[in-house]
Amino acid sequence: MPHSVHPTPRENTPDAREEQDLSRFWWNLSIPQEQWTEECPPYLLGQSEKDIGILSRKDEEFARITWQQVEELVRTNNIHHFHRCSSQLRAYLGYVYHLKKTYGSVLSYIQQHRLHWPTITPSGDPPFYNPSDYKILCNDWPYFVEKGIEHLVVWTKFQIDEVEETGEVTPEAMRQVDELIRMTFCEGETGKRMEREKIVWFKNWKILKSVHALGNRSSSEDQREANDEDTMVIEPEQGNILLHIISQLRPGADLSRITLPTFILEERSMLERITNFMAHPDTLLPMPSIDDPIERFVSVVKFYLSGWHIRPAGVKKPLNPILGETFTCWWEYPDKTRGYYIAEQTSHHPPKSSYFFMAPHHHIRVDGTLKPRSKFLGNSAASMMEGISYLRFTNRGKSKGGEKYILTQPNMYARGILFGKMKYELGDHSYVRCPENGLAADIEFKTKGWVGGTYNAIGGSIRNERTGEVLYELSGYWSGEMTIKDTKTGQKKILFDATHAKHAPPLTRPIEEQGERESQKLWKSTIQAVLARDHEVATAEKAKIEDRQREEAKRREELGVEWKPKLFRRVDARPGSPEEGEEDLEWIINAHLDPKASPDELIEKILSIAPILPGQVVEDSEQDTRRHSLQHRENTTQQATGHPDQSHLHASDNLIDFDSRPPSTAPPEDHPKQPHSQPQQTAQQKTANLMDDDSEMSHMNNQMSKMNMHEVMTRTILGVGALLGVGALAVTQLSIQSQERQYKKTLQYMHDGREKIQERMNQMANSVAGKK
Repeated sequence: MPHSVHPTPRENTPDAREEQDLSRFWWNLSIPQEQWTEECPPYLLGQSEKDIGILSRKDEEFARITWQQVEELVRTNNIHHFHRCSSQLRAYLGYVYHLKKTYGSVLSYIQQHRLHWPTITPSGDPPFYNPSDYKILCNDWPYFVEKGIEHLVVWTKFQIDEVEETGEVTPEAMRQVDELIRMTFCEGETGKRMEREKIVWFKNWKILKSVHALGNRSSSEDQREANDEDTMVIEPEQGNILLHIISQLRPGADLSRITLPTFILEERSMLERITNFMAHPDTLLPMPSIDDPIERFVSVVKFYLSGWHIRPAGVKKPLNPILGETFTCWWEYPDKTRGYYIAEQTSHHPPKSSYFFMAPHHHIRVDGTLKPRSKFLGNSAASMMEGISYLRFTNRGKSKGGEKYILTQPNMYARGILFGKMKYELGDHSYVRCPENGLAADIEFKTKGWVGGTYNAIGGSIRNERTGEVLYELSGYWSGEMTIKDTKTGQKKILFDATHAKHAPPLTRPIEEQGERESQKLWKSTIQAVLARDHEVATAEKAKIEDRQREEAKRREELGVEWKPKLFRRVDARPGSPEEGEEDLEWIINAHLDPKASPDELIEKILSIAPILPGQVVEDSEQDTRRHSLQHRENTTQQATGHPDQSHLHASDNLIDFDSRPPSTAPPEDHPKQPHSQPQQTAQQKTANLMDDDSEMSHMNNQMSKMNMHEVMTRTILGVGALLGVGALAVTQLSIQSQERQYKKTLQYMHDGREKIQERMNQMANSVAGKK
């Protein structure tokens, strides 16, 4: 927080103490004292340092951005300096929070209720040729600019091409935008023409957008749409930390032993992140009931592709699980059945995360081991996602365990870690195979490359391995719409649309019921500090856990003991065994689950492996007894012989008891207990947010409508953007007498689709085609 935001302590503060550091309660600093709250309102959690600084100041401390300043920010491409004042930003963040609760995402609201677009698939025509591909609207939440400046936004369904190395708009795209401005504002049938030299524009940075799946808002806030953004900007002090770490590496170096700064960490462990792949019941549950083997295989491919769009904002890396860390959860399905998940870190160097999932009533089982291997590649860091998953339908197939599908994963890349904006990409080939039915899918996750291409694209095919015949072709975007084409009929249809998909986060037991080595409880203090953006505390809390892990490893080495997982066992891949040929899996759940058993019998067995549901008790008493016995024996044996006695050691005895350690210093309890696994809890909380009241909501909508057109403006800010994450901002100076009338005609001109619009656009398209 800026040093200027530390006022003198006042009386009657939220916790009733006379003296305290109000910087802890930054959300109260810009509002009247009677509105103060002890806890940060949910809609203000997780804000950037920039937004916290703004929200900590009063409106009178802000000077409106002048027209001359707007021109300078545009000319120098410093659009990140556009800002709102405190009350504007607070209302804006509250409104975004309301939209997410009501519509699932800001994107859904914009598309359905502002743009009225049934689909965001572009027509395929040249940019700005087809009126159905773009629309001009007012920016409902303008910056804190001087009176007389109005914001406009051009929403587009197509991507505006940019240069990979610099992020700048390509010369051809610049020409297309210039053509749009000329045809719409300089030569359009909208009243008085405007002079072209009075119009300037620039590409909006992806990181500055609040609607990232659309990518076309002229907003400069750091607030990011959850799970919709894969770009981040590193602040100067953070960049220095990264550069210090990276300067010690060479291309190809292993990053698995490098301690990364906490500002690039996701607020959950890798064991929990794996659950993304089970988070779409609509694609998961129907699979085993499909009789046709080819259609069933296609449904598996759909399920496989449905989870990749679930990701945190920015370029984030999940927490590295420590050895022996576990995570369990479950899902409640619409048909009143459940799915169960158990995971454990079975190796630390190299890292290996083993996991098990089963939906007994639906005959679905998944066994997998993920083996991420990190590499430094110059301006990129890569996580090579080695490992394998076996998906089984226990009600089908000739083998004992059921019909088996083999799945691999794409690799993950963080681009721009030395220069440019950091970007998250999936890349390379992955496979889905069903040996029993002779079917295979080769799926390529395409990286953008230096010249041409686009982000988040996929391609691939489904073929009959026995005949070599290609049955289907796959295309689209793993973060958007994916299509499948029947090669025989040529028919093409949507396979999965991630843009409108709503995933189902898993449910977990309360943290107070969890064991000390369960992910959410283990990393609680670290996660709270990361959410609070207190990177100093987060680093310290993370280091405590990592130091203890090193102590454990040292102790095992001294005792000559090999560590063994608690919940998983080694795969028995010998001929004739249940896991024959599955040696790549390495570890499998340590329980016999008969596929022919009833769902109730399977559930009882699964729940006996590890606590999953609320109320289940962690059986630590026996382990604690063994630990105390171990310590006593070590002392006795060493006194007698000078050497530790190893004959009695149990696999889990050589773990440090976290309960016996001094409690860590946690940041203030101003954040949700489990925001990443149970967001519905936050949504159900009653807060002081004005968006919780329908009458207040109506009042805000009225105020928004007044912002749009009820003032005579002398200048207009026009935002140009694209659905796939690029954007631009145009700044136009208009006559004080003619602006409002002219602007209304412009909107009517653009939206009504008259013959003159089509005639103008046809001229532009012919011009484009002629130059190509």
